[in-house]
Amino acid sequence: MTAKSISAICQVTAHITIFAWQYYQQLHLTSSRLPFETQIYFWGTFFIRTILMTVAVQIAISIVFHIIFRIKTGERIDLQDERDQLFELRSLRNFSIIFAIGFYLGMLLLMFNFSIATMFQSLAFAYLFAGMTLSASQIFYYERGY
Repeated sequence: MTAKSISAICQVTAHITIFAWQYYQQLHLTSSRLPFETQIYFWGTFFIRTILMTVAVQIAISIVFHIIFRIKTGERIDLQDERDQLFELRSLRNFSIIFAIGFYLGMLLLMFNFSIATMFQSLAFAYLFAGMTLSASQIFYYERGY
């Protein structure tokens, strides 16, 4: 397994853990009986907190992973070449497709008179599945090698 694949596994694990923790806290804060404006406020803060924590933790994981890899093997993880950039672009494409499907699903839920909380929950899970798809795609492309 390549170093980039192991790094992607660490990042998807952190992504799932952060999402589960934030979503658990969110469910205790909100209910469907809250006013519309309050629900939007709580879900907006959920997304901001989740995205900021995910970015910060993934940066920290990346730094720690590079340090541990350097100490363990004595070699550096090479900078990205054209192949790595292609793999990341393909993975980002997959992320965007999954998130767009989730976004459209959320809009369909609103169209069929579901609550705003249901729409935000579908967006939250679309973000989770898209993040998992991003890392899974990176693992797939790096392990496949072409």
